[in-house]
Amino acid sequence: MNREMWIPISVLAGVIVAIGALVFLGKAEESGVSATAPATQAPAKAKVKAKGKMKETQLVHKTDWDADRAAAPDGAPNVILMIVNAMRKDQLTPYGGDAAVTPHLDAFAKGGALFTQHIATAPWNKPAVASMLTGHHAASLGLVQPSVDANERRLAEAVNILPERLQEKGWYTVGVTANFNLNMATGLAQGFDIYRDSVPMSFAPQGRLHAKGAVPKLLKFIDARPEEAKARPVYAQVMLVDAHKPLMVKPDEFRPFEGEDHTIAPYRAVMHRVDSAFKQLMDGLAERGMTTENTVVMVIADHGEGLNMPQHHGKQHGRTLYRSVIEAPWMVAGPGVKKGARVTGLSSHVDVMPTVLSLAGLSVEDESMPGRDLSAALKSGGATGRDKAYVDTWYFAANHAAVYTDGKVCQKDFGTPAGVKIPTGCYETDTDPDGKNVWEAADDDLMKELDAWRGERVSEYEAWPELADVE
Repeated sequence: MNREMWIPISVLAGVIVAIGALVFLGKAEESGVSATAPATQAPAKAKVKAKGKMKETQLVHKTDWDADRAAAPDGAPNVILMIVNAMRKDQLTPYGGDAAVTPHLDAFAKGGALFTQHIATAPWNKPAVASMLTGHHAASLGLVQPSVDANERRLAEAVNILPERLQEKGWYTVGVTANFNLNMATGLAQGFDIYRDSVPMSFAPQGRLHAKGAVPKLLKFIDARPEEAKARPVYAQVMLVDAHKPLMVKPDEFRPFEGEDHTIAPYRAVMHRVDSAFKQLMDGLAERGMTTENTVVMVIADHGEGLNMPQHHGKQHGRTLYRSVIEAPWMVAGPGVKKGARVTGLSSHVDVMPTVLSLAGLSVEDESMPGRDLSAALKSGGATGRDKAYVDTWYFAANHAAVYTDGKVCQKDFGTPAGVKIPTGCYETDTDPDGKNVWEAADDDLMKELDAWRGERVSEYEAWPELADVE
């Protein structure tokens, strides 16, 4: 069989086969929406009109070069941030996955450092990446999805994000996203000198920007910077969406990864694609004189994927807070980062921004930020010192939150309708890592802390007048 074939590994993929990818994906923001989800859950203004393919010029945003921009600190490194959608940690070679799946990421991690217990702040893209780029939980910023209309909400301009901070301090900033959740319209692409949006509702495989196309576009933007900017360090960010279902994989591509469980083979094949794109990126950077001697490179997932491993974790992401979806890979290499380091202890998406700023030689300058600078642990190979990491989701009908510690997880349903509830309670990760036996813990101190944390995040959001009226 030599033609491309659909791999029916999700309910969403089955729906697409039945009614067409573009029709359904015009009504669903992330995978995980069931085939029976009512049409009223569709984003009100996010429909795709069939007017042909968007032109590249319609997707690229460029600002005028400011010759008076502040100079970056002497010796400031380039910073490269590669974010991968739905990249499950335990499927990656450096985290114990099959050696053939991501060999280039494995070599990268051995030449740098990886975090062993990194916790995503949300199980879907927009709030997860918002935390990375702001150092704040998305619930504090209003970038959650408690209703249909909130899907149209954008990050307020009052909130400075990572590329803005670096741009203000002298970096030239370029970005490419293959996920529409990070398009300019969301406010999560502020501070870029040149940026390429995704097409709206870009999860249909035929229409999405694949990694093999996204990486060359990012390198092209680096090459196209003005002559006056070429002496400055570069911040380059790319968001890859290849691993987001539905997947379309040729049989000869996934057969090498079948092993004992053929159902996971298509996903592993896509991880291998991402790995190849990463090598393409690193080779391209090296050709431009950007190596880990003068460049901080980070690879991180927005969240993982359920993959029905185990069954009660579900196939996809968005509604559950189990480790398969919440524990994410985070790997770093660059100046000062200890080679071969394994950073122990908890880390969170809110730690990404302050850690990047510190590695770039800048101060955090925001005492209200819950994120922590973990650069010292990267340089020494020590522990993070974080004892708790919080996560929550308002994904469609879901309304859940959880707190992770080094040996325990407590999770709570805050009013989800029947059918998509998760059990409220706690479990020990040493003896029950998959959360099969959640026990009721209404009086548990950790559960009380979770209640207080969720309340504080909502209060923070309500206290920001710049955010409250942003739709």
